[in-house]
Order: sequence, then structure tokens, then C-alpha cells
Amino acid sequence: MKRRGIFDVDVVEGLRRDFDAGRGHYMHIWALMVLELWQRECLD
Repeated sequence: MKRRGIFDVDVVEGLRRDFDAGRGHYMHIWALMVLELWQRECLD
């Protein structure tokens, strides 16, 4: 995520921290992971 510069790194890290602490919803993390995998497959 940092390398691509698409999202604010602080926001993404906050989502991850919330998820790790049991406060975040897994779909936010899932969507970011799927987007990254798609970009690696289709854009890189």
C-alpha cells in the first residue's frame, strides 16, 4: 500500500490496528488485500 500511494498510510494502519484489537470489520482488510492482489496480477 505504501509503495502504490493510493491510500493514506495512516488510515490503512488505523484499520489494521482496529482489526487486530477486535474493533474493526474484516471486510475492510479483505477489500484492501483483494485490491492489492488484483493490482499485482493485472497492473505489475
